[in-house]
Amino acid sequence: MGGKGYYTPDISEFYVGFIFERQVGFSNIETSEEYTGGIVEEVDDSQWRKTITTINNYKVIGELLLETSYIRVKYLDTSDIESLGFTYDSNSKIYKRGEYRLHINNEEDYVQRLLKVSIWTSTSNPGYSDIIFYGVIKNKSELIIVLKQIGIL
Repeated sequence: MGGKGYYTPDISEFYVGFIFERQVGFSNIETSEEYTGGIVEEVDDSQWRKTITTINNYKVIGELLLETSYIRVKYLDTSDIESLGFTYDSNSKIYKRGEYRLHINNEEDYVQRLLKVSIWTSTSNPGYSDIIFYGVIKNKSELIIVLKQIGIL
């Protein structure tokens, strides 16, 4: 599946609840009380910490973005989808969660690393389904928003 890697987000992408990673050890910002409240977990790379935007650290993000090499966002991948309760069916190449189905279309934009995602409900009639979302999802935070909007989360 595509979407591997990281990108530097634009300030317009941030909102309370947005998940990003920050590099550690570059300034005293990371030890400030406003900033540390948003850490949710360490990532495999010891140089980065996964962080969630909170009302307390929102203003600090602008300072971080002034030096863009210190902040990054992971593109949507299999682990993100599975962490939200979907399981991958290798026969159909579809993620399943209860009656919901999610498919990453093969029409990936390799230049911008964007994934076109379809989400639908399964029905009792074979071959028929109700598509409830079709669009581009760049990262886990965007997927969470979509899943909340359509009532899956």
